[in-house]
Amino acid sequence: MTEGDFMEKKFCSQCGTERKKGQQQCAKCGKSFSVFKVTKTWFHILLGLLAIYLIYHAIQPSTEKSSPPPVSTNMTRDINPPSDDPRVELDTIMKMMSDPGNSHEQSDKIARRLSAFTARHPSHGYSLRLLGNLYFDLNHIPDAITTYEKYLDLYPEDANVRVDYATMLLYNNETDRAILNYKKVLDQFPFFLNVHHNLSIAYQQAGDLENADAFKKTAEALKQNNSSVDPKIMDLPKYPR
Repeated sequence: MTEGDFMEKKFCSQCGTERKKGQQQCAKCGKSFSVFKVTKTWFHILLGLLAIYLIYHAIQPSTEKSSPPPVSTNMTRDINPPSDDPRVELDTIMKMMSDPGNSHEQSDKIARRLSAFTARHPSHGYSLRLLGNLYFDLNHIPDAITTYEKYLDLYPEDANVRVDYATMLLYNNETDRAILNYKKVLDQFPFFLNVHHNLSIAYQQAGDLENADAFKKTAEALKQNNSSVDPKIMDLPKYPR
């Protein structure tokens, strides 16, 4: 008997008894003749299925969730783009200006946006006054002077803006023009404490110590009388927004 005879179950592998046709068990010892025999045909089928499986998964897109690309956070982007509606645009600018956390760079950006607005609406006095004050706070002296001049062309009687305008002129070493504008304010409000104080500084800067001393004494007297603001200042007209 050969090993192949046992593999094909012609003889019992335990006692060597010859297997009769149709027998499932050995007649002598009772051992089962059944065996799982892998043929070349089944081997090729299994190998083919494995190949199909590998090819399928190789060509299919990955179903794993990939991490999303990092989000670019540009802090300088304009979250409030300019509006064609003047009311909406001015309201947006004012809200931006009201943020106490604005940096110098952010305030510069707001000033540029407000400047563009005044260029489109040159007769809108309120926005000109806002822009002038913003330039004042940013210490952009030439820009503040130019903007205040545009505003005062529209509202020459606005004493508060003229005081700021004169102060910018004084900072810009235009002393004579500063004195002239301070005095225009005193023509309207002769007891305006801040104007007397500023005139004292302006005359001292101009080398006129006599007038400097005179206005200084007047300012001190007004201060002692608690006259920080001329009573007539309350009669200023309500300039349109």
